[in-house]
Formats: sequence, C-alpha cells, structure tokens
Amino acid sequence: LRIIVQIFNHRELYWIGLITIFELKKRKEMKVKVLIISMLVACSSTFAATRMDILNAKSQNINQMMVAILQQQQKPFADGAKGEDAFDAAGLVVYAYKQIGLDVPYEKENLFKTGSKIKKTKNLEAGDVVFFHDGQNTKIISQVGIVQHIEKDGSFNFIYASPEKGVIVRNSSEEGFANNFMQANRITTDSQLNN
Repeated sequence: LRIIVQIFNHRELYWIGLITIFELKKRKEMKVKVLIISMLVACSSTFAATRMDILNAKSQNINQMMVAILQQQQKPFADGAKGEDAFDAAGLVVYAYKQIGLDVPYEKENLFKTGSKIKKTKNLEAGDVVFFHDGQNTKIISQVGIVQHIEKDGSFNFIYASPEKGVIVRNSSEEGFANNFMQANRITTDSQLNN
C-alpha cells in the first residue's frame, strides 16, 4: 500500500488508480478498493487546493507589484533610469517585475516578445504589460506601461513613465493612446511565479 500512496502523490499517474480499482473489482477486495477510492478523492482535492494556492499566490504577487509601482507616482522621467529616484517607461516595468522576483528585459523590443501575447483589450488583467505606438508608425513601440485597472467601458488605466510628467496613471481612451494600442503581454504566469 505504501507504493500506491507514493504513486498517488503524482497527479500525472492518477489513471493508475482507476486501473487498480478495475483489477480489484474483479477480485472483490472491497476494503482495498474503498481505500484506493479514498486516495483518488484526496488526490483530486489536493490538486484543486494546489491550483487555488497558485492563483492566490499570483494575485498576491500582482497586488504587491501594483502597490510598489503606484508608490512611484510623480517620480521624474530620466532616459535609461530603472528607479528608485527616476524611471523611463521600460525601466518602470523592469522595476515593477523585480518587486515580485521576476527579471524582464529592459529593451522595449525584447520586452515585446516576453510572456503571452494579448491582442484584445477585453482580455487584460492588472499587471499585464501594454505597448503603444506613436500613431504614425504602427510597428515602432513608443510607450510601455502596466495595466492597473480595467474600466466597465472596456478602457483600462495603466501606469507608465511619461517624458513630460514622470510616473503617472493614464487611461487608454485618452488622446495619444486611444487608437495606438499594439498589444499586451502577460508575464506573470503560474510557472514563473512559482519558480
């Protein structure tokens, strides 16, 4: 029975329990069958609880990151700066993700390739990295920020480092951003947050 318990600690081998139950059914060994069914139920519960723990950890990390970067509001813009006294747009993203233990590339072009791509704003979540072009060349990244909040109208608030105003929260519907959204990237995957 110890071997069976060890097997059930691995959800990838979950199906072995079903085969074992089938074999035991032929032999009518009810006590062992009940024990194995109990282990199957326990494995299912453990897997569900583990998934909830991962989701809670992800949410806590995003909240931690948002608190850290919102505290940087009104800090000045400086080209090439990654904090704490000043930031540029990509530097703010690097700083934000460093707060939750993730290293992301500083260069906008490399950052654009990092994480899972999100093309539609309706699928955005807090913590997603958003990219904008300047309205003239749709292939060149002019601004990058981090989603703070999704509005009911489908627009979203994001925090970024503005060359004119420093670290500030803006809305995607404002002039200069409304038609310039390129894509967003979700960098905070479960596997990255649990490494």
